Amino acid sequence: DTVAKLNHTPKAGSQETVEPTCTENGEIVYTYSVRTGFRSLEVKDGWFNLNGKRIVMHATGNSDGFHPLGALQDVNEIRNELVHIKSLGFNIVRYHNCSAYPEILDFCDELGIGIWTGHAASWWMKEDGRFFDEIYEKHMVYNMRTGINHPCVIAWEMVNESHFEHERKFSVDYLPKLREIDKTRL
Repeated sequence: DTVAKLNHTPKAGSQETVEPTCTENGEIVYTYSVRTGFRSLEVKDGWFNLNGKRIVMHATGNSDGFHPLGALQDVNEIRNELVHIKSLGFNIVRYHNCSAYPEILDFCDELGIGIWTGHAASWWMKEDGRFFDEIYEKHMVYNMRTGINHPCVIAWEMVNESHFEHERKFSVDYLPKLREIDKTRL
């Protein structure tokens, strides 16, 4: 039996390796190893609480991330930037029109930086809504499946600078599907 530790903090991140196994007649038939982390984030009395302790979020934005149809960024440069961001006192990074690379999520778990992750669908939408639904669904679900085991991910951004009624309505209608994937984040 393993007890999950709630030890992710803005000062020191955490990751554990979890290895669930399936057995049949006492023999291991399948095993899987995954890095994950455990934390509790809630809003209580108007304040953010991380693992039961009130925190103040000092956030900055970053658009050097994964764009499904965009250019690749240098992961080492992003890591150096995140170390610098943390040294300046920031504890949250908002990826506002993209999602963080999986390697960057690992790094933020270790560093103790929270990630508020977005999607790029609204940047590719035409006024009549063409392309939006498909891109939104693919990118949001990819984002969530990639980030779900990372304690650094604190929020999924559903809408960014929306100028289109279609985007707002689709996002609201799609929320129950996203909640099926993850009920634990903002």
